[in-house]
Amino acid sequence: MQLIFTTALAIVSAASAANCTWAQLTAMGDLLATNVTAPCATSLKMNTTISTAISNPYGVCQPACATDLNSLSSGLPVCTETASIAASIAQLSQICTSLASPTTNGGACTAGDMMTNLAVFQTPVWPNCSTAMNATMEAITPTSPAAIQTLCASATCTAFLSSMEKRLPNCVVAGDVSKNSVNIKSTFQSMFGCTRAAVGAPCTMIDMATVMTTAKTPVWANCSTFLKLPEGATIDKVMPKDDAMSLPAGFCTSTCPQYLLSMVKSFPPCTIDGKNISDPTELYTLCPNVKPDKSGAATFGVFTWSYAVVLVTAVVVLF
Repeated sequence: MQLIFTTALAIVSAASAANCTWAQLTAMGDLLATNVTAPCATSLKMNTTISTAISNPYGVCQPACATDLNSLSSGLPVCTETASIAASIAQLSQICTSLASPTTNGGACTAGDMMTNLAVFQTPVWPNCSTAMNATMEAITPTSPAAIQTLCASATCTAFLSSMEKRLPNCVVAGDVSKNSVNIKSTFQSMFGCTRAAVGAPCTMIDMATVMTTAKTPVWANCSTFLKLPEGATIDKVMPKDDAMSLPAGFCTSTCPQYLLSMVKSFPPCTIDGKNISDPTELYTLCPNVKPDKSGAATFGVFTWSYAVVLVTAVVVLF
């Protein structure tokens, strides 16, 4: 790829030369209409011209197309009318360089990293994982706990997902504020991870299946009666919104805190946005009487209750 970059820059620097002759224009047309080599066509999964191929930077930057790109950059006539094409080749060569060196240390994502991420999600699913023709990752995205369990029970599908994850760079897409920044690999795991996260690690898809199922569990009857909830109410109707001041009188001595405690402890010990979703610390703060004595319970890290309200409410609404 270095040859492409060097040649392209040379072409750009000389592009202000004389106007192209008829012979040069003809040569340029013939060059752009040339079919890609067999290895490149196989890699692209299509037999096409070089001019069409370069519109797919991720595909044409693969090693199988290196010969084609070198032929394009070295064969393009140096004259005024080829300047825009030469500039495109120079830009393409920079993309190829970026794609060849994906971020692996959790640093900021490059343009090449983002292109790789997009290409992964556009990769057709293996035929024995999905019966849909040319189905992509989006087509197999599960939308319910049962669908998640089915996907993760398929050895073929999990092997496909694993192969896709290995292609992803380990980089961070910056958000408007730091807390909104996301790691591409962690995001993939949250969408398609079939292995449970380690304690304190970001929740994976299979962890979220547990959260979804738990969040749909009906409120205990005696708690529901105390709060005068409709039949079938779930955890989002019970969780205190902010602090002790928002609790109805008698809440802490009712069965509701014990219900909440059992639910929160049913969540996997993973994190979302760095917060442990199975940590009952804030519930103990709101209702100290439900905290087990020293002989009883494990200690956990700090959990932001208002965040839990948002999370569980979102899960209940979406699923």
